[in-house]
Amino acid sequence: MLLLNEPTVYTTRCYSCASTAYLSLWNQLMHHYFPPKNFTERCWHPDSDVGTVHCSTACFTLVEHVYEHFSVSSHAVMRGCVDRFLLFGLDEDVRDALVDRNECRATDRQLLHLVSLTPDTDLVGYFSLSKPNTAHNHEHFITEHTLYITKYR
Repeated sequence: MLLLNEPTVYTTRCYSCASTAYLSLWNQLMHHYFPPKNFTERCWHPDSDVGTVHCSTACFTLVEHVYEHFSVSSHAVMRGCVDRFLLFGLDEDVRDALVDRNECRATDRQLLHLVSLTPDTDLVGYFSLSKPNTAHNHEHFITEHTLYITKYR
C-alpha cells in the first residue's frame, strides 16, 4: 500500500470588491485584473452582502487616495485574494513577497499594473494578511495598521 503525503492546503475566504471609483477605469483594468464580485462603496467596511472568494494564499486590500481640488476627498479600495489578483499572475518573487507575511506598505502601482485614479500618484497602499485567517481578521488587521499614502510627483 502506497501512502502519499499531500501538503495541507489552507483555504479561507477573502472579500472580493472594488470601490465604484474603479468602475470608470475597469475597461483598462480588466486586461490585468480578475473582476471583483462587487463594485461598491462598502468595500472599505465590507459586510455580509459584499461577496467573498476562496483563497489558498493571502487576502489583500489596495487603498489609494482620491483627490479632488488638491485635497484627499475619499479612499478607493480593492479587495481580493492574491491567487486571483492579476489575470496573468505576478512574478514569483513579487507574489512571494505579497503572500509571505502580514504587512502594510506603500507599493508602486506600476508593479501591480494599477491605473491611477488621480494624476501624479505613484504609490498605492497594500495590505496583506497571510493564511489561514478569516476575512473578518483581515478587516481587523487593516483597521489596526492604517497606512496613509502621500502624493508624489
